[in-house]
Amino acid sequence: MGERIWRPRPRHAGVRAGLDGAWKNYLALTLPIEEARLWDLETPWLYEAQIELLDAAGAVLDSASRQFGMRRFEQDETSTPKGKFRLNGREIRLRGANTMGNLDMCVFRGDFEQLHDDILLAKLTNLNFLRLTQHPVQREVYEACDRLGLMLQTDLPLFGTIRRNQFHECVRQSAAMERLVRSHPSSVLVSFINEPFPAARAKPHRFMLREDMELFFDMASKAVRRENPDRVIKCVDGDYDPPVPEGMQDNHCYCGWYIGHGIDIGALHHGAWMPVKPGWHFGCGEFGSEGLDSLEVARKHYPKEWLKSGANGEWTPDIIPKAQSMNFHYLWYPTPQTLEQWIEASQAHQEWITRLMTEAFRRLPGMNTFAIHLFIDAWPAGWMKTIMDVNRIPKKAWFAYRDALSPLAISLRSDRTAGFSGESLPVEIWVANDLDETPPGCTLEYEITHQGQCVAQGRAPASLARCAPAGQGLLEITLPDCRERSELTISAALVDAEGTALHDSQISLAVFPKPKPEAREVFVFPGDANAEAALETLGIAKASGNRKDDAVILVSDPAILSSESQTLSQAVRAGAVVVLLPLPTGQYTLGDAPLEVRASGMGARHFVSCDSGHPMVEGFQREDFKFWFNEQLGYASPILSTVLEAPEWNPILLSGDGGWARKWGPVPVSVERRDGKGCWRVCQVDLLPRLQDNPAAHLFALNLLEPPRC
Repeated sequence: MGERIWRPRPRHAGVRAGLDGAWKNYLALTLPIEEARLWDLETPWLYEAQIELLDAAGAVLDSASRQFGMRRFEQDETSTPKGKFRLNGREIRLRGANTMGNLDMCVFRGDFEQLHDDILLAKLTNLNFLRLTQHPVQREVYEACDRLGLMLQTDLPLFGTIRRNQFHECVRQSAAMERLVRSHPSSVLVSFINEPFPAARAKPHRFMLREDMELFFDMASKAVRRENPDRVIKCVDGDYDPPVPEGMQDNHCYCGWYIGHGIDIGALHHGAWMPVKPGWHFGCGEFGSEGLDSLEVARKHYPKEWLKSGANGEWTPDIIPKAQSMNFHYLWYPTPQTLEQWIEASQAHQEWITRLMTEAFRRLPGMNTFAIHLFIDAWPAGWMKTIMDVNRIPKKAWFAYRDALSPLAISLRSDRTAGFSGESLPVEIWVANDLDETPPGCTLEYEITHQGQCVAQGRAPASLARCAPAGQGLLEITLPDCRERSELTISAALVDAEGTALHDSQISLAVFPKPKPEAREVFVFPGDANAEAALETLGIAKASGNRKDDAVILVSDPAILSSESQTLSQAVRAGAVVVLLPLPTGQYTLGDAPLEVRASGMGARHFVSCDSGHPMVEGFQREDFKFWFNEQLGYASPILSTVLEAPEWNPILLSGDGGWARKWGPVPVSVERRDGKGCWRVCQVDLLPRLQDNPAAHLFALNLLEPPRC
């Protein structure tokens, strides 16, 4: 191939350019467009460039055409905080979803009607962008998004690490990726690597260290901007070795599935986020949880072996390759039995965590971009973190995500989920605004109902921030009297100046009857101020004097088990109940029964199951032991960090244990065992800082401190 001959740029459309000889020619034309119509999400105006190759006589030898749009997408590094996105000069926050194959497969199959439907489904979900996760896609996908008005982030296919000898090839492919996407107005953002690992995990004798990785970011960025000077770059999506030296930081967060992934879910709900670069906006390129496919998809697509049930209808998702619900459900919800129950329970959790995390993200002023993982499954049971299955049947989480992404959205937030009659419980009201304007004259209207009756209502002017969240104030709610457990519903709506409701939301709180004082005494052994304060909260007197045979003894310091085990064993055999709250990890013998306490796999949990059938958990609902408020921290925090191995004991509360390389299975976390006339009770759930503001914790603690039920 000969050298390129660079030609001056003709300044007017329609000028013919001659080609010199048989060499390869490069021609650049500058075409003025007066009052160009801008490409935008709602008005995706496109132009078409048409090129013809003519011979000397003017006959057409060949022709080509390419659509393009006129728009400006930029990330402002002089804003406060740095990193605001602007589309055609208007601030915009990126609200999206990851996609891994559904769009590609539409093109592969020639099903362009489905491709267009999938893009329109994204817009119907209130998404304004899709992340083409870890792979560029066919030109037809970009062209369809150009025409339908949906932004795209394209990733270089890199995950975790880069081999040292591939440095220059990765730079070359970064430039090639930009040449693929640069003509498309829908393509607004590129990324170079997904979830880079710290060097210690990444086999540094084979893979690049972080300083090499950052050099790659610099060179790849220069290569991309040589092809397109206006390109916005997010070097890393999900940085496990932060921060990047330039640009915005992005973290992936699955704290509603892998527990504590990046940040605890209670802290996130309260308004916290991971440590990030000071003075910058930040992003969350992946979050989510698993929800199983619909029954229609299972019956239509799954192999018959996957649908087989046991004699009593038992079924588990273990049969589905790579499915995570069997393992991780122990962290979040009770174990279902049938296929239908598994679908319902998994989708209900996915809905809950999708709403909780999305609303938390929208309340964070610095969160500039996020994308749920994933949008539409490309295959049956392909990757069940999707919020819509392969048949485009929406899971419950799809509705939650669509609602939480409303451009103007009400968000009601409380760190508590339940209380006793007469308590005062605060509920925050927020309005998250993704518009680069503030509609005038908006008001907030709220209503509180209890057992179908309105108990309070009100109206106040709304105070909106431009393209940002804004707190509207607190509702201090006094929980009404009730004789049995009931629900209190708080509803709020944002209403415009013409009286049209723009968005509404509601939350429900469980109201428990205030417990009656009980004439009971409990011995605290040895004396401990925290344990005695807990008894006072429960309305139980601290016992003194000589212990009766049927006494209840709360062991406040497990260290005394080594020196006082004989004394306690004698008391139990005579009829006493000995209650031990979280024991440290280790092996114990209580009476003549062994018991092992070990750290819970994957970390601390927010949930334990009361599906044991034990009389001590009678009357509780299946998810009452979940997301408990921590009175010391001021928000919900994990309630369990250890589990039990106790084959000779009767389970009271249940969880599961396992790990990435260790098989999962059910384990108890609270147990009871008869010994003579009395019994031992062990509870690894952290009850003491949760007795006042969590009715389920309060009532369960009362049950633990009752005379023998064994």
